[in-house]
Amino acid sequence: GWLGLVEGSLKDGVSMFMEYKIERRESYKTEKSFMLLVAKLKRFSGGDPDKAKMIVEQSMSNNWAGLFELKNRNYEQTTTTTPVKTRKKLH
Repeated sequence: GWLGLVEGSLKDGVSMFMEYKIERRESYKTEKSFMLLVAKLKRFSGGDPDKAKMIVEQSMSNNWAGLFELKNRNYEQTTTTTPVKTRKKLH
């Protein structure tokens, strides 16, 4: 169906959310409402597939019907690489 309309980077997140909606016995009735969901996920995630999944997981874990911006503002910190430990100078 409509999943083919979703750009590759967001497909996993959208697919996960759609499965969640089916479990809740909810669905998007029109392509327009589905594409609004996709646009919202893209806006909230900035197109980042990992962030998109986190947004979907946040809704699932809170049993929310819709998608919302991440409450965890530390997202950027959790995804950056850990700092390299400074090496002790050898004398």
